[in-house]
Amino acid sequence: MTRTDKAARLQSPQARGHVRHALRLGSHRVYLPRSRPLRILLGLGLILGGVFAFLPVLGLWMLPLGAAVLSIDFPPVRRLRRRTQVWWGRSGARDRTSDSWGWLRRRLKKVWPKHWD
Repeated sequence: MTRTDKAARLQSPQARGHVRHALRLGSHRVYLPRSRPLRILLGLGLILGGVFAFLPVLGLWMLPLGAAVLSIDFPPVRRLRRRTQVWWGRSGARDRTSDSWGWLRRRLKKVWPKHWD
């Protein structure tokens, strides 16, 4: 075994192009196929299944999951997912630091002022 073969063997899988793609959902990881065409088919299948939300089992939950799978291979979808992820994180932080039900209380005070005095 030559020196270059040994160095290539010791390289990380990412450096060799063997990346294991995964979606992180909270504290869980869902590993996806390594094949790009299979990931694209999976993402499109999830989105197509989400269109038929009126059927049992299929639902609107499939649309964002399909977009998340497609975001691995398509930069425009990745940018949209990242913007949504940042917005979600910022709004969650804002809700945790302030009164998250305050908007509802203010609205109800305008509608039924007698009940809030």
